[in-house]
Amino acid sequence: MLTISKQGTTQRRISNPAELQTAERLCRQILRIEPAQRDAWHLLGIVAHTQGRKGEGVDAIRHAIALPAANSPAPNNEPAAQQTLDRAVKLYRGTLEQDPSSAAVYYELGREQLEVGQCQEAICSLEHALAIRGNWVEAHEALAEAYLKTGHIEQPIDRLQTVNQSDARDANQHYQLGRTHFSQQRLQLADQCFAAALQVDPNHVAAWHDRGAVFLNQGKMAEAQRHFVKTLALNPQHADALCNLGLIHLLANELDTALDYCRRSIKLNPQHANTRNILGNVLRGQGKPGEAVAEFQRAIQLDPACTEAHNNLALSYQTQGRIEEAVAHYRQAVQVRTNCAATHSNLLLSLFYLPENDREAHFHEHRKWAAAHGQCKRVEHYDNSRDPERKLRIGYVSPDFRAHPVGTFIEPILKLHHAADYEITCYSNVTAPDAATARFESLVDRWRITNWQSDDELAATIVADEIDILIDLAGHTAGNRLGLFARKPAPVQMTYLGYGGTTGLETVDYRLTDAVADPAGEPVTHTEQLIRLQHGLLCFQPATAEPPVAEAPLLRNGWITFGSFNNPAKINARTVELWAQVLSEVPTSRFVLKYPTFNDSETADYYRELFARHGIAPSRIDILGGKLPFDEHLAVYGNIDIMLDSLPYTGSTTTCESLWMGVPVLTLCGGSFVERISASILTQLNMPELITTTAAEFVSRATQLAAAPEDLSRIRSAIREEMRASPLCDAIGYTHELETVYRRAWQRWCHHDRQSPQ
Repeated sequence: MLTISKQGTTQRRISNPAELQTAERLCRQILRIEPAQRDAWHLLGIVAHTQGRKGEGVDAIRHAIALPAANSPAPNNEPAAQQTLDRAVKLYRGTLEQDPSSAAVYYELGREQLEVGQCQEAICSLEHALAIRGNWVEAHEALAEAYLKTGHIEQPIDRLQTVNQSDARDANQHYQLGRTHFSQQRLQLADQCFAAALQVDPNHVAAWHDRGAVFLNQGKMAEAQRHFVKTLALNPQHADALCNLGLIHLLANELDTALDYCRRSIKLNPQHANTRNILGNVLRGQGKPGEAVAEFQRAIQLDPACTEAHNNLALSYQTQGRIEEAVAHYRQAVQVRTNCAATHSNLLLSLFYLPENDREAHFHEHRKWAAAHGQCKRVEHYDNSRDPERKLRIGYVSPDFRAHPVGTFIEPILKLHHAADYEITCYSNVTAPDAATARFESLVDRWRITNWQSDDELAATIVADEIDILIDLAGHTAGNRLGLFARKPAPVQMTYLGYGGTTGLETVDYRLTDAVADPAGEPVTHTEQLIRLQHGLLCFQPATAEPPVAEAPLLRNGWITFGSFNNPAKINARTVELWAQVLSEVPTSRFVLKYPTFNDSETADYYRELFARHGIAPSRIDILGGKLPFDEHLAVYGNIDIMLDSLPYTGSTTTCESLWMGVPVLTLCGGSFVERISASILTQLNMPELITTTAAEFVSRATQLAAAPEDLSRIRSAIREEMRASPLCDAIGYTHELETVYRRAWQRWCHHDRQSPQ
C-alpha cells in the first residue's frame, strides 16, 4: 500500500506566557550547546514575535534562514542531527527536575522523544503534558502519532475523534485522524477526514497530497493525479507529490513522463528510498535493467528494509538472465518482509529458471507459501443451485487480459464459449489496459476491474456474482490473486495456462495440463487434481496479418543461423553451454539472440561473455534488443534457420511463433512441466523428431538439421499449413473440450465428489 506524506506534521503552537518563557529558556540552552541549531533560532524568533519583541523576532528568524538546512534535525539522515536531538532530550529532562509542573516542557520532551524513536517514552511524556493541560490540541495530536507508531491504532483514533468533536474547525485534527485511518487501510474513512480538513482549510497541502494517496490506493488515477497536481500548485517543492505522479505515469506505461517526475523528486529529496525504487521500475520498463539495478541498490542502501527494492532488484537480475543472483535477492526480500505474498510468489517463479531445480524442494516451497499466505477464512456457504445441467457461470481471473502471452492463448476460448450454456465473467487485474484489453472485454458477458479490490472485497463480489467455476490464469506470476483463491469464493476452482506448476493451495481443486507436460506416474508435486487435456496445453491463435514464411536464410547466406527469442530469464549458463556445443559442431554457424531487454549493453555483454567461456567468438553472436511492432517482430524469424530451445524452462509463445513462421524448434525434454512445454506443442504437431531427451542427442540432432538444407526447406514450406490443421490451432475443438471438463467438474461438485472429472 502506498504510504502518505510525512510533510503534514502538525506545527507546534505555544501561546501561554509561562510556556513562552519556558520555550525561550530551552532554546537559549540548546543554542549554547549548538549555536547553529536552525530550529532553535526559528522557535526563538516565534517566541519573541509572540511576546511583542518584533525586531528581535525578525532577527532570530533571519538568522535561522541564513543557516544551512543540513543543521536542521533530520534523524534518519545525519548522525550529527541525532546527537543534537539526544542532547535536547537531556536538556528537557533536566528542566523538568527544576519545574515538574510544566506542560510545555513535557510536550517538547515528548516531541523530541518521538523524533529519536523513543515512542513509549514519548507517550509517557505527552500523557504528563495532558494531565497538566487536558485541552491541548497539539499534545493530543502528538500522542496519537506516538500511539500510531507503536501499532496501537484504536488509541489515536479515539483521541483524535474526541479532539475533533471539541474543535471541528481545526483542519489539522481532521488530517491527523485521516492519517490514522489511512495507516489501517480504512480508505473511505481516511478520505472523509482529508476532505473535512480541506473544507476547513482549502490550502492544507498535506491533506491534498494524502487524499491523492487515498485515490491512488483505490485505483482512481484521475482523481489522484488532480490532487497531486494541486499539491504541487501549493508547494512546487513537494517531493512526495512528484514521486506519486511518477508512479501514476509508470502504471499508465507513460515511462518518459514518469522518469521526469522521478528525477525531479530525487533532486529535491535524494535520500528517499521509495522514489529510487519507483525510478528503478521506470528504467526497467524502458529496457534498462542495468541502470535499474543501480537505483534499486541505492534504495536498499537508504532503507535496508525496503522489500519492494529487494524484490525489484531480484526482478532486474532475472531480466538480465542472472538468475542465481535473482533468487538470492528474492530470498532476502522474503526474509525482510515475511508477509509479502507477491514477493514470495516471485521467488517460486524464479526457481523454475535455475539450471538445476529440485522438484521436491520446489514443491515444498509452494506449500510454505500456502502456509504463510493462504491461511485465511474461507467462504462457508454457497447459494449456487446444485442443478448439474443448468447454465454455468464461469469466472476467469487474470492480470494478463492485455497484449501478453496468456491473453493470446485465452482469447480464442473467450470468443467461442457457447453462450447458451455458459455465462462468462472476466475479473481483470490489469494495471495498464491496452487495445487487447478492450477487445477481451467485448467478448464476455461481464467484465469486472479488480486490481484495486482487496482479496476479501473481491471474494464478496464473486460470491454475489454466484460464480460456479473460478479459473486462475496466473498462478504465481506477477499480479496474481491467489489470496482470493485461498478464500474459495466459488464452489469449484481451477488453475490453468499462466504458470508452470502448482498453486500450493488446497482450495484450488483442479489444474489443467496434458499427458506430455504432466505424464502419468510422475511423483506428485501438486496440491490440485490434474486434468489432462487431449488438445494439449495451449490453443494457438495465429496473427491476422502475419508475414509470409521466408525462405531458409541458409540459402542466401551460405551458413546456418541458429537463434533464440526466449526471455533471458530462461537462458542460463547451462543453456548457453549446450548451445555453444552446437556452435562448435557447426563452426561456420552464427547465433541470434533477440529480446527487448537485450538493448541493455550490460545484459548483452553478459551473454557474449557466457558464450566466450566456451570458445565462441563474440563476432558469431548477434544480439537484438528493443521492441518492434508485432508484424516486424514476426518477420525477424525469417532470419533464423533453426531455433534452439532453452532449458530447463522451455519456450511457449516463442515456440508457437517460430513454428508458425516456418522455423523448426529443437527442444530438450526434461522431467518437470516447464521442461516439457515445447515438447507438448511439438507433439500436437506430430513432430517428434524435434524432441530430444539428452544433451548429446540435442547436439547431434541440431548438427544433423544444419547439414540438411533440403529438410529445412521442406519444414519451412509445410509447417504453417500443418499447424493450421493441428489440434494446436483447433480453437473450436479446444473450447468444446474445456467446456466438457467444466461441466464434469460441476457435476462432481453437485454430487459432493472431488474426484477427477475424467
